[in-house]
Amino acid sequence: MSHTHTATLTWDEPQTIAEALKAGKIGLLLVDTIYGLVGTCQNASRIERIKGRGADHPFIWLLPAEDFDRYSRYPVPEALKVGVPGGITLVTELRDEVGAKGSTKDNSQAIRAPRGTAETMLKALGEPLISTSANISGMPYVGDIDRLRELFEAQVDFIVVGGPKEAPEGSHEPSTIVDIRNCPYTILREGAVKLS
Repeated sequence: MSHTHTATLTWDEPQTIAEALKAGKIGLLLVDTIYGLVGTCQNASRIERIKGRGADHPFIWLLPAEDFDRYSRYPVPEALKVGVPGGITLVTELRDEVGAKGSTKDNSQAIRAPRGTAETMLKALGEPLISTSANISGMPYVGDIDRLRELFEAQVDFIVVGGPKEAPEGSHEPSTIVDIRNCPYTILREGAVKLS
C-alpha cells in the first residue's frame, strides 16, 4: 500500500504516537533496541506484506512491564528483572484469559517491555504492540534512518525520528532473547543485556 503522505513524529509526542496506532496506522520507530515496523495486532497482515514475509514468522509483542503478569503464563525470573523493562525479550505462553494464542506453532509468544518514553506510549495505547525488525525479510537489519526512509516511507503511515532519550541514536543492539517456559530459563540469543 502506497501513501501520499507519511507523517514524521518525535518521541516528544508519545500520546500522538499511541493515537496513530489506535487509529490503525503502521509506524517505523526506534524503541530502545533497534528500529522496528510496528502496529496493533489487527495490522499483522499489512506489516507482513510491507516486510515481505509470511505469517509463519512470529511478531514480538511490546507492552508495559506492569502488564507482563496479565499476559504471560510464566513469571519473570528474578535474575532477568535487570532487563525488564529494557533489552530482554521473553519467550513465554499467553494466559488463557488473554483470549489469544501465541504467534508460533508451539503456541509461544515473545514479549518485551521498552523503557521510559516508549513505555509511556504503550500505556497510552492500552494494548500490545506488534513489532518486527525494520528490514526486508531475508535481508540484513538496517539501522540507518535515511536508508529506512528509502525502504519504507511509501508503505508506512508514520516515522518516529530519533529514539527515546533512553536510547540515543547509534546505540542500538538487538534484545537478548530468553525462553522462560522452563526452569532454568534458556538464553536463545545474546544481545543488549549480557546474561552469561
